[in-house]
Amino acid sequence: MSFKNLPDIQFCETDTANVEDSVVKVYEALTEATLYPGDPVRLFLESLAAIIVQQRSVIDYASKQNLLSLADNEFLDHLGAFTGTKRLGAAAATATMRFAINDGLGFAVPIAKGTRVTPDGQLFFETVDYAEIAKDAGFADVTVRCQVAGSVGNGFLPGQIDKLVDANTNGHIVSVSNINASTGGADPEEKEAYRSRIQTAPESFSVAGPTGAYAHWAKSANASITDVSVYRTSPLDDLTEEQLDAILNMLNAQGIDELTAEQKKIELSTRLSSAVVNVCPLVEDPGLGTAALLEQVQSALNDRSIRPLTDLVRVAAPVEASYDIELTYYVSSQHAVTAAETRQAITQAVNDYIAWQKEILGRDITPDNLTALIIAAGAKRIELKSPGFQVVKVNEVARVKNLNITYGGLEDG
Repeated sequence: MSFKNLPDIQFCETDTANVEDSVVKVYEALTEATLYPGDPVRLFLESLAAIIVQQRSVIDYASKQNLLSLADNEFLDHLGAFTGTKRLGAAAATATMRFAINDGLGFAVPIAKGTRVTPDGQLFFETVDYAEIAKDAGFADVTVRCQVAGSVGNGFLPGQIDKLVDANTNGHIVSVSNINASTGGADPEEKEAYRSRIQTAPESFSVAGPTGAYAHWAKSANASITDVSVYRTSPLDDLTEEQLDAILNMLNAQGIDELTAEQKKIELSTRLSSAVVNVCPLVEDPGLGTAALLEQVQSALNDRSIRPLTDLVRVAAPVEASYDIELTYYVSSQHAVTAAETRQAITQAVNDYIAWQKEILGRDITPDNLTALIIAAGAKRIELKSPGFQVVKVNEVARVKNLNITYGGLEDG
């Protein structure tokens, strides 16, 4: 169930005017007197009503904090404790650094754990473990972690982290450079993402490997993951018909010559106990769907307390389903005075559509939604050349490639 579909709820009346009116009417009924505006008694009762409203507001707020859809701050953490769902903290970005020496030294050069490198002298990365450059090697590749947790450490391209901060043994290290982009950094889990994980936490109680459980544990691996797609495939899908025949012969299958390729797969699948569970984690920044993040999710899902013994889990980055937006829109001449504001609203509507398309996996590219948003923003009509309707697979995410929005001008009518 989506929280957006839930109705508003109020545990007690908090409107000041209604409370004051109620207090005055009760007093007048008990005393059989009429309190006119400015009456000292009425003013006194109105002051009491203000205190009552404040107390009711506190009661209403406190009551709402027991509801998952409305809980906030530390109250949300306490609701998460019911299902053992802890808010994800910030994660530090990592990268692989190459420490190089001059050839021909004839001895190993140590790299101490905690050796710092930096791209700019302000943000520092440090080696995670002790390492050595072997005596017959010119370099060693070492994992480094940003000293500041969060997304601030992401996005340093290969070669940008190139300054050694800490002194090395006898000055033998002549250069350092990251050989891949720094990734994996994540800010503390946002409120809505945490709320969603608490809602799906009961899925994780099953030990049978349901789709919801895999999605829940994948999201729990890193706070930057916004959506997860889980689907099952057969380990036979990549086999040729000849390979299928060979395996079936080894299993002494009967009558394989009369079976179609698909029937052969079914026949062999019944003899195998394992299933391939494919997991695609989606992050807002596509550059974060890299090997480090995928390995983190793979490690989390392969935990013996999470993965059923017969499942083979494969974690892969989503495939990009690209599309273009090319359109011309017109504004009614009756709204010429506000045409500039309308154009801004239409630009925002297009950006909202782009964000909507890429926020979850497997969302079909639907031009009707784009048209509706632009018309609602104030356009009289639009000439839409692209996109057309496009099915997006469960392991794909729709991302715009080319954007061409033309203002056609004012039109009568």
